[in-house]
Amino acid sequence: NVGVGDPQEGGEGAWGFILAWMRKETPAFVMVAGDLVMGHWGTSKEEIDQWAEKYYPPWVGRFKDHGLKVYTALGDHEVGDNPWRGKKATAVPFYKDAFRRYLKMPLNGPEHMQGTAFYWRHRNALFVSVDVFEKAPGRQGEISAQVTGRQLKWFKEVLKTNRPLVDPIVVMGHTPVLRPAQLGKA
Repeated sequence: NVGVGDPQEGGEGAWGFILAWMRKETPAFVMVAGDLVMGHWGTSKEEIDQWAEKYYPPWVGRFKDHGLKVYTALGDHEVGDNPWRGKKATAVPFYKDAFRRYLKMPLNGPEHMQGTAFYWRHRNALFVSVDVFEKAPGRQGEISAQVTGRQLKWFKEVLKTNRPLVDPIVVMGHTPVLRPAQLGKA
């Protein structure tokens, strides 16, 4: 999650080795649970867009160059990293918008989280990626790690609609679902 540009001196060999190894396994897709970049990109839309343009295309390109389809959850580093107070909390929608534009995840999530919460089916399995970064006061400021409200309603509907057609169901999010879980400084 260090926000690696392209090329990164000394890093391309490691990236190439890991992705080539993954490719040899011939996966249908790869799942990444967030923290793709460092994401300390400021608080203005312009700053965030500038850094997103620098770091997301190389990240996406590395997987594409190795013929790997990737699905990724939104991590705290993709939304500026915790804690989220003041301007940093206000910037979270700009970070989410950049993630949505560059990662191009399915747009079938709840209306307010299109591209950051989504699902897909593969063979007889259902995969759901939730956006755990919701506007709510908590220990980390004005953003809390949770799935509530409209997203929870959407999630329950996805399960209800797909449950008769799939087995197993895999849910991916950036934070653990079992408590106690704390977002600490990485």
